[in-house]
Formats: sequence, C-alpha cells, structure tokens
Amino acid sequence: MCGFKFIRKSDYDYLISHFNPMSDGWFFNSELLIKTEKLKKKIVEIPVNWKDDGDSRVKIFRTVKEYLLEIERVKKQLKTLA
Repeated sequence: MCGFKFIRKSDYDYLISHFNPMSDGWFFNSELLIKTEKLKKKIVEIPVNWKDDGDSRVKIFRTVKEYLLEIERVKKQLKTLA
C-alpha cells in the first residue's frame, strides 16, 4: 500500500463516474488498481525508496473485515461490466 500512485485525470474521472462510490480508506489503492486493470489500462510499477514509520498502528481485525466488505462491493460493481 505504500508508495505513490499516479493516474491521468481523465482516467480517474472515468473511474469515479463509472464506479462510484470508491473507497476513501486504505482499500482505495487496491480498488484503483483492480478497476484500472479491468479497464485494460496500462499499469506501470516504478520502485521508490520508502522509510517505514515505526509508530504506525493498524487494527488488523478491523482492517481485514473492512477489506472483505470492500472486495464484495467491488466484485458486484465489476459484474456490471461483464
């Protein structure tokens, strides 16, 4: 989840208009990549140097639950494209 995400404004606008709502939490990164791939848009990975924040805190069970709910929502949205 760490790193930078760059996207053309026109592609972002398309994603937002066709797949609203999109997550505004941690799942946003995953959702953006899943939907971009589904639309057959080019995805390029460019490595960056990252320094981890040792004071970062995650509530793992809550995060997993939220992710599972988000995955089901995205799966339903993608079925409308098939």
